[in-house]
Amino acid sequence: MKKKQQKIQIILVSIGLFLILSTYFYYPYINKIKLNESISTQKNIDNSLSDDQSTFFENMEYEGIYDLNKTFTVRSQKAHILNESPEIVYMTQMHVTLYLDEGKVVNITSDKGSYNKITYDCFFEQNV
Repeated sequence: MKKKQQKIQIILVSIGLFLILSTYFYYPYINKIKLNESISTQKNIDNSLSDDQSTFFENMEYEGIYDLNKTFTVRSQKAHILNESPEIVYMTQMHVTLYLDEGKVVNITSDKGSYNKITYDCFFEQNV
């Protein structure tokens, strides 16, 4: 009976180690690939935009609330929204202001970036 229990324990430990190692090495690799795809698609979008495929804005500003009581603003000098993905706004000269507890304010600026209007995710590029 003890030999059978040892085999089961060895199998369970090896499965656990496999899961830990695969999570540690494979998961960051997947995120890196997704980030590279996002950057490459944004570069392709910037190079091949026409008036039929997107909408352009100047001096654009979004305001919102997160954590039920904290506000934020997202501003940009120029922005465009693609017709195929209207939830993502691609911005130049991006400026985000986060208003935290106790009157603290966090300002983030970058030359380029994107803002997801549904999930409120901001991605910054160049001179952050």
